[in-house]
Amino acid sequence: MNETIRIVTYNVHKCRGLDRRVLPERIAATLRRLNADVVALQEVIGGGTNTERPGQARLIANALGGYSCYFGENRRHDGAPYGKTMILPGVVANGAAACAWTLSHGRP
Repeated sequence: MNETIRIVTYNVHKCRGLDRRVLPERIAATLRRLNADVVALQEVIGGGTNTERPGQARLIANALGGYSCYFGENRRHDGAPYGKTMILPGVVANGAAACAWTLSHGRP
């Protein structure tokens, strides 16, 4: 049994690369290569609860496949929620509650 858990933290800077393009799928490709069990992202632009504007965290989690995301808003950025997110494999029972403290409080 493998007891190793791979945790990745990544400040994605609104998914804007050095080329100034905003590409959440590029972030997902990087994370896929890292094969993390738990992903913590900072500086993520959130979206609404509908699929029309799902937000960067959900786009990244969907692109990874089989992951759920839990977003915590720190402030608004150009009218959209802005903050950090946890991306976890599968659906975690009480995952939102488990992540709530981390996401709603600044730095621990």
